Amino acid sequence: MSSWHPPWLYFLIFVGVLIYAIVALILRKSITLHLPLCTRHFEKYRALKFAYAVLLLGCVPEMILAGTLLSEDYAPYGIVAGVSALVAGMVCLIMFNGILRAKRVDESYGYFTNASADFLSHLPAPPREAMLAR
Repeated sequence: MSSWHPPWLYFLIFVGVLIYAIVALILRKSITLHLPLCTRHFEKYRALKFAYAVLLLGCVPEMILAGTLLSEDYAPYGIVAGVSALVAGMVCLIMFNGILRAKRVDESYGYFTNASADFLSHLPAPPREAMLAR
């Protein structure tokens, strides 16, 4: 399932994360896609999801263990490593979450990015009214 909301909503994060989350949930539009993937691309997608899950789930215990088990001289390095894992996990989550990225969803169609030319060549041509001017 892919969802989309207007990009200007990201400015609401500066007002408050909770306000952004509520407005984004109200204004989002969703579409469910069933995409066939070759084995090579499916394995790559699965490995990237595993990587960000390990980074995000492992960073907190790593920081706790670094703060408690390492000496005072080395504990900050362990905590910096944990924060780095957190940032890397968030970057991977944002960049690699989803095979296609929704650019816009309206009542009739979904518009996506990150599709290769080879994948697009196997799809039927979209209706004329669905074409966007570039």
